[in-house]
Amino acid sequence: MSGLVVKAVCFDMDDTLYPESEFVLGGLAAAGAVLDARFGRKDGFETFCKVHDEHGPWRIFDLGLAEMGILVEPDLIAALVQAFRYHLPNVRPFPDIPELLQSLKNRDVKLALITDGDPKIQRAKWSALGLDHFFDVAVFTGDINGQPFPKPAFEPFKVAFANLGVDHSQIAMVGDNPAKDFPVPESLGWHTIRTAFAQGYHRDAFDGRKKQTTVDSVQKLKDVLMALTTPQDNPAKH
Repeated sequence: MSGLVVKAVCFDMDDTLYPESEFVLGGLAAAGAVLDARFGRKDGFETFCKVHDEHGPWRIFDLGLAEMGILVEPDLIAALVQAFRYHLPNVRPFPDIPELLQSLKNRDVKLALITDGDPKIQRAKWSALGLDHFFDVAVFTGDINGQPFPKPAFEPFKVAFANLGVDHSQIAMVGDNPAKDFPVPESLGWHTIRTAFAQGYHRDAFDGRKKQTTVDSVQKLKDVLMALTTPQDNPAKH
């Protein structure tokens, strides 16, 4: 496989390997249950989902409580946030992601995960996804030798690189957030691929650099990665 353009692929997790909205909706269900139990209601989850659909995943609890006429108090917000963050995630990969990862492994391509966020939460998601057996290394940026180094810090990419055993020019980074996922890889000469899937929270994020290839489906992502990992000396091309 010495003729490969790309010998290793690093993946972000949220909205790259699975729809982050699945985790968010699970968290809203957990928070809604806490709210309903405290106030004898039955509409907590429904209201939070309505706010999510109208405003996105930001300030859901403040806006939802206001809509229900409930005073926003610090201890209540803390309880809702706790329920949201630490519920048992029921998340699944995007369809065709396992097949894509298997195709890459069949070509002896090294795989790495680089994911931001509370390491306890991210590890719970990672366990639920059931994809770890495809990967050579998983980097949780919230816990690198006991310290947080959130993207776009250099350290997570340094750790991944050290475990992949290939040149910088032979690595591709796949992620959804242009502000976090690509500045360091681009500075190192990695290939960069942006996932702008329909349900992604960062699909409309402005990116002034636009150096990366952008895909809007897993199939298009597979097409790009298969092209990058096709041996240059493939006899079929002669």
